[in-house]
Amino acid sequence: MGHTEKRSVAEFYRDYETTIENHIGNPDSEIFDGVRAILIGNKIKLGQAVTEQERLYWEQGMSNR
Repeated sequence: MGHTEKRSVAEFYRDYETTIENHIGNPDSEIFDGVRAILIGNKIKLGQAVTEQERLYWEQGMSNR
């Protein structure tokens, strides 16, 4: 068996968040389209400002459900 690096939960989620941030702006990254819509939806839910482009993207994603 190989060596397994132990990481804290905080480190795991920090790396996970960085991965998402690195791919979220890439229009060719279909795997993160849903994540992008969720993040925009969360901003809307929290009453945070979103751009018109973000709102349209979110509405389009919700209509595809």
